[in-house]
Amino acid sequence: MFASNRMKIIGIAAVVIVIIVVVAAMTGGSESPADVAIAFYRAGNGGDYTRAYNYLAPETRIGWEMMGAFMSRFDNAMDAATKNGDITRIDVTDAIQYGGTSATVRLTLNYRDGSQRQDVLTLTKVDRRWRIFSSTLLLTP
Repeated sequence: MFASNRMKIIGIAAVVIVIIVVVAAMTGGSESPADVAIAFYRAGNGGDYTRAYNYLAPETRIGWEMMGAFMSRFDNAMDAATKNGDITRIDVTDAIQYGGTSATVRLTLNYRDGSQRQDVLTLTKVDRRWRIFSSTLLLTP
C-alpha cells in the first residue's frame, strides 16, 4: 500500500513537471518590446556588446556584417549612443504594437551629465521573440 501511494505521488509530480515545461515553452519570448529595448541599451551601456548585438533582428545584423569589421563599428555606434556607458536611467515614453509582429518603442535615455537623448526603435518578432530592427539613435546600416 505504501509503495502504491509513493508511485501515485511520483506520477503526479511527473505530470506537474511536464505541465510546467510545456507552459514555459509556450510562453517563451514573453518579454515585451519595451523590455527588449531597455535590455538592449542596458547591455550596451554595460559594455556587453555581444549581448546587445544579439537583440538585433537578423536583417539588421546582416546590415552590420555587410559593412565589414561589423563588431568594432557596432561597438563604436553603441558607445556613441550610450555616451561610453553613461546612461543612468532609461524611460519608455511610448510603446505601440502593430498586429503582434511589429512594434515601435520610444525611449528617453538619461545620462550622468544631465543630458537626455530620444530614440525610436522598431522591433519585429523573430521566432516568438522581439528583436530590434532599427534605431534612430544607433545609426544602423
